[in-house]
Amino acid sequence: MQSCWHKLDLTLDGTQYTEDFGDMSVPYYNAVLDAYQNVIDIAEGNDAFFESVNQELRHIEQASQGTGWGFEEGVMDIFCQIAYKYDEED
Repeated sequence: MQSCWHKLDLTLDGTQYTEDFGDMSVPYYNAVLDAYQNVIDIAEGNDAFFESVNQELRHIEQASQGTGWGFEEGVMDIFCQIAYKYDEED
């Protein structure tokens, strides 16, 4: 799980970096999306892990809105794989 936390941190930091400094290059966004996908894959199959990171996953989805280079769409596509878990919480 340690490497998964690093990937989540990378994604959170990557999203924050974009918020603070503006658009980045396509390879940057691809790396952040890859990290987000890895975390989503683990969270989808592990309820305990999902519970521990669900707020961060939602934050990344919301923070990506309005970001360029197709990043917003990429995050949404990935987030949709796990969105049903949020419906189960309500």
